[in-house]
Amino acid sequence: MAWEPACSDFRARCFKPRVGLYKKGLTYDQQGAIYFACKHYFTLLTPEEKQRFQRLLWECAKRKEKNYNALFEYLTCELDARSICEIYGIGKSNFYRYLDEFYLNFDFVKKVY
Repeated sequence: MAWEPACSDFRARCFKPRVGLYKKGLTYDQQGAIYFACKHYFTLLTPEEKQRFQRLLWECAKRKEKNYNALFEYLTCELDARSICEIYGIGKSNFYRYLDEFYLNFDFVKKVY
């Protein structure tokens, strides 16, 4: 019997760099740093960084609470994009557009690279 991950969408929960963001000037290292900073939102970010994070997220979500909640949950939790879109009733193309805008405007860790 072959080993199987406990969660069927195990691969979807791992970091995968986005080629579209790379073409817009965001290196794979920068994307990874942003991904891991978001995943450790509750433990690594200072209170000031958390406020900046939330403001940026609100702007990228086009000031809609549903989009904000979906982006926040995706960026800080372990659910994949497909599940988030189904839960919040957001189209994947819109969701990824908001996500791309967030990544391109996230300047907390870009300075390191």
